[in-house]
Amino acid sequence: MEQKDWLAWEQATGKERSLLLKQTSTQEARVYVSYLREQWDELPADLGQELAIFLASMHYQLELELLHLEEAGKRDSSAYQELMDFYRLSGFLTGMEEPDEETAMGHATALSSSS
Repeated sequence: MEQKDWLAWEQATGKERSLLLKQTSTQEARVYVSYLREQWDELPADLGQELAIFLASMHYQLELELLHLEEAGKRDSSAYQELMDFYRLSGFLTGMEEPDEETAMGHATALSSSS
């Protein structure tokens, strides 16, 4: 992850962070999730709420990608497994329980049905 991107996130206001989130690709999200997992204990406490919002957004974005792969019949692919790993990690970081694969996909299916 580029240092300037992280600094932009740290210095952004609430509205600016919303815009940054909308511009973040899933690949970048995976990098952020990995970085946050490594640095979790050393992050300033006042970033908690913003990080929770960011991670929840990334968690949802990953969930949608998993659903698309499942609908395309690619549940056994390496891309699906990699996304599932990041989905679980982002869920763990947001304080959600770590779901098993069936629970995660059941939730994703329910979300798509309600859209």
